[in-house]
Amino acid sequence: LAPDGGNFHDLFIDGVKITTADYLANPAVTDDGQHYFYTGCTSASGFSGSCLFKDGQDVFIHADGILDFSISRNGDAYLTSLRNFDSNNSFVESLALNGTEIYKGHELANGKLLSPNGQHYAYISLDDNNLQHLVVDGVDQRSSEALILQQVTDQGSVCTWDSARSQVVINAKEIPTSQEGIQCALTED
Repeated sequence: LAPDGGNFHDLFIDGVKITTADYLANPAVTDDGQHYFYTGCTSASGFSGSCLFKDGQDVFIHADGILDFSISRNGDAYLTSLRNFDSNNSFVESLALNGTEIYKGHELANGKLLSPNGQHYAYISLDDNNLQHLVVDGVDQRSSEALILQQVTDQGSVCTWDSARSQVVINAKEIPTSQEGIQCALTED
């Protein structure tokens, strides 16, 4: 029970209590177990999850809230999806890589990924006509009506399912398939 009716949450790693914080959410641990991340705190505008913490230290603050985040395998890099509002108070999503904004616009669709080494990122954005765009390391790579981002490797290779065209796309190579719901798993570039 939290004192005075508060919303305290405890973070345990390997059975050891690491921290207690208001509005603690979205815990993540690096592959080597050396670093931990979570969202917490409430901004002046009232949104919870406005701070990203690494090893208990605040590393990124966004007043309108952090929607989700990804971390590299060793914790050196992070990709955050952020809530924003335009002048009409409409929702606008943005992405920040290590605290630097790399995208701001329509809500993102069907994936945003950080490579395991944190050196590459990819996401699928929507334009005004609801056409989806695969963006890799800031460069628009492909457009279609139905893209699903599945994997980004350490070398920057990307595997995407284009269900509108019934294709698996690995980088620019299109592989036609009659199967639905294809899963990509790249092991080497």
